[in-house]
Amino acid sequence: MFRFLGFCLVICLAQGFLTGCEELGLEDDGGGNRQSDETEEPVLPPLEITEPQVAFPFTKFLYFSGLDRTEPEEENPRRFVYSYDIANRSVLRQSAGQSARTIGFEIPLGKGRFTQGYNLIEENGRYFRASPSERTLSQLGSVNLADLELCQEFARAEGLGLENQQFLLSAALPDTACGDFSNERYRISLDAGVTTEPTNIVEGNFSQVPVYTEGYVITGYLQANGATSIDVLSADGELLNNLSGLTSSEFYMHYLDRDGEVLLHLDRQLYLVAAKELVNDSAALVPLVSLSSEQLLADQLLINASEIFLRDGQRILRIDREQKTAIQLVDLSNYGTEFGYLTELPSELLLRTDDGALLAVNKASGEQRTLLASSAPGYLAAADYVYGNVVTADGSTAYLLKAGTTPMSCPASNGEAGEETQPIPKSVRQPATSGENESFCTAIYDAEWVFIRENSDRGIEYHPILWQGFGDENYPAFQQGYFNNTVSRLFAEEFGRELTILENGLAGQYRVEAAGIVEQGHGLLAIRQLPDTDTTYADIYYFNTGESGSLKNVSKSALIEEQLLHQTRLK
Repeated sequence: MFRFLGFCLVICLAQGFLTGCEELGLEDDGGGNRQSDETEEPVLPPLEITEPQVAFPFTKFLYFSGLDRTEPEEENPRRFVYSYDIANRSVLRQSAGQSARTIGFEIPLGKGRFTQGYNLIEENGRYFRASPSERTLSQLGSVNLADLELCQEFARAEGLGLENQQFLLSAALPDTACGDFSNERYRISLDAGVTTEPTNIVEGNFSQVPVYTEGYVITGYLQANGATSIDVLSADGELLNNLSGLTSSEFYMHYLDRDGEVLLHLDRQLYLVAAKELVNDSAALVPLVSLSSEQLLADQLLINASEIFLRDGQRILRIDREQKTAIQLVDLSNYGTEFGYLTELPSELLLRTDDGALLAVNKASGEQRTLLASSAPGYLAAADYVYGNVVTADGSTAYLLKAGTTPMSCPASNGEAGEETQPIPKSVRQPATSGENESFCTAIYDAEWVFIRENSDRGIEYHPILWQGFGDENYPAFQQGYFNNTVSRLFAEEFGRELTILENGLAGQYRVEAAGIVEQGHGLLAIRQLPDTDTTYADIYYFNTGESGSLKNVSKSALIEEQLLHQTRLK
């Protein structure tokens, strides 16, 4: 994630104060007047380096949507938007009787912090801003596309905070098509008031990809020019260079950290370069390594302070950021062609293979070992703990592993339905200490880990929730993908210890269909009960990561199919 650096120098001078004391004739500790012709140099405090940042919005409201299923056979059902008032524990429908759309976006706040608490709601051609701290919606300027065909729309950061987010949209006039010269094209700030007029822009603005420096300040743009060349533009849109003779004008950029480094995938070549150099000295670009992959996605990358790991097809590369060198760490061709996202333990990389094995790769030697023989697609690694699931038609098992210095051995099967769960070792319930290097692997039967992302002042964090069923006289603990009498426990990803019991026995059979994104402790889950009929839909549940017993059903309807606006992605 691209993070940014600013500078703040705080200077305090004490010399004037000391001189004033001497002029008053105050005695020192020795009892006499201090006489000296020498002037003492002031002692300056160390340089304080702070990164640009803006305040987090106060989270009072969470948003979700729902499809009107009053007529189950309706091909294009109306979509409504709702807000949940956290303090008053009430739900308000924010859209009128007409169908509404929602547009979500991620706003950078600085210091690696982001918020997704804001949303745009479009209804009958007008846009409204839904704020996490305000009960009512605010119309976004005078934009009105009621009689036009929408072509493109997206939000783009041009700095930190809501006030520096721009919304770009284009629409086709009647009897025209998207891309015509006469189309309407607008740009407007996401914090615009109801009377704000949007700015007219040109078609080229929609294909310009920003190159950011510190604080998400745009230093220039890259823009495809035909099929085989790319234009390099200044921040004002002036053409600085043209990269021609390419086999493809498709490119991918990833921002590495606050220092403004960019990882650029261009024409199957990989470049590691400072953002300003990419714009101002693009003619001198030197490729770091050739790649076989036609694209570079986030799940192929693992970025650390000193090195980058990149999965290029079936091989993993290790890149030294300071030396700007790349070597092949390992060839994974024996494990198939499809792989999951890269994550890490202290000394190993972690990814899922073609056949579902959870594979650990030593960062130094490339040596491989299998942690779980068959795992579900979602897994989480934090510090030296790994959370993974094994799910079959007959059972679901949550695995908790600690990768210490001793060899690990995991149970081979997920056990039988209703089998007594292995106890979680006592050491997992407490933060690890420097002496706790012992490895272990615990299988928790009739359970699964549900992973959630949290945006907070600490940055982006991921938490595992243990969703565990228990059998009774009516139902088994796990049946057809649903858990009975569910207990949900939130764990700390760094230490594998239990933090909060969100629910201590949800009566009935349930499963989590989707996990939302938590904003400063407040989150939503879409949970579905084992249906009695084909028209049973998921309900929306609220929870607070810091409050025991906080899991509550806040929206349930037999005629509305509730859906989350934002869902957790682990990469």
